[in-house]
Amino acid sequence: MVNIDPTEIGHNRPVDLGIVGDARAVLRQMIDEGRDKPWGTKYLSWINKLKQEDDDHWKEAEPLMTSNKVPIHPLRLCYEVRQFLKRDAVLVVDGHEILNFGRQSIPTYYPGHRLNSGVTGCMGVGVPFGVGAKAAKPDKQVLVLHGDGSFGLNCMEIDTAVRHNLPIVTVVSNNGGWTAVRVDETARSATARFSFYRM
Repeated sequence: MVNIDPTEIGHNRPVDLGIVGDARAVLRQMIDEGRDKPWGTKYLSWINKLKQEDDDHWKEAEPLMTSNKVPIHPLRLCYEVRQFLKRDAVLVVDGHEILNFGRQSIPTYYPGHRLNSGVTGCMGVGVPFGVGAKAAKPDKQVLVLHGDGSFGLNCMEIDTAVRHNLPIVTVVSNNGGWTAVRVDETARSATARFSFYRM
């Protein structure tokens, strides 16, 4: 466990090794220390295989990002959102299908500038997270990319944003269904792997 606060080491769980320090500095030191060790090359073939798979997935996905086909592919929507976002924007992504595509295809460049449901997979956090992000960072562009189903769970919080003068941009990806429950077999192709690849 690494924590800058020594009182947090082993606070609510046992740890085998507690390191007091800034996580970024400690990680940099660990990388520098391990660079010349034999394990630096031990997994090289596996790493290269993963890089090749990643390259293959991006080559497959790239035409979908710029396709004018109707209905638009979620990657095209993500591409347009990516072009619209400022580099220091806060991006909130909520839903199922659009969450998977958005996580992979829309980069964020600063810590704390990407919010989603994380490992819990709960839906409906988008607009509330967007409102909170705008309250916390009023000078930043905040964009919420929502699935149509997840948007319906807490869309009334747009009223909260209006009442508190917290302008956020909300984009709804309308695929007309709950893809967390119903997987459209017509969408199953090599690109379907892409939507779950980096989870």
